[in-house]
Amino acid sequence: MRRDGGETGLVLDSHPLAVRGALRQLLDAPPLDGLDEEARWRAELVLAEVLNNVVVHGQLRGRIAVRLRLEGQALICRISDQGRPLPGGRLPDGVLPTPETLPEGGFGWPLIRALASDLEYRRAEGVNHLSFRIGPASPGPEPPRQDGLRQAGAGKAGAVAAALGNPFQAP
Repeated sequence: MRRDGGETGLVLDSHPLAVRGALRQLLDAPPLDGLDEEARWRAELVLAEVLNNVVVHGQLRGRIAVRLRLEGQALICRISDQGRPLPGGRLPDGVLPTPETLPEGGFGWPLIRALASDLEYRRAEGVNHLSFRIGPASPGPEPPRQDGLRQAGAGKAGAVAAALGNPFQAP
């Protein structure tokens, strides 16, 4: 792990176990170790989703570069990799599946969109670049579900939780 002028950087192999190790390293170092508990939890969840998406969907092998810096109360994250480009060259919409279908996966982009802001993706010279901001919690627009409805709840994270429901709760 490298630290340059308030920015922390880490390069990891595109492998699930490397993602786990990288998350542990990042959480124990600045700037993540200085965030409040809620912002730290959101950062961990978003970073895990993004990095695992790169491993599972973007790269069979390769390296992933992560750069983090604190800007005021917001965490600025930049992730780069040489994997496959995102379909259509743009970020997925992050539409929530309907609770009736409860698929095994497919919740990553709705969670990322609910917990991060200023998401930007570009591909340049064979490299994917994703950047986003994780700031103080604030309610905002909720991600749409597949059926076009929106969930009432406490902000974007509440919308995700309401749409997912509790699979362990008896109907």
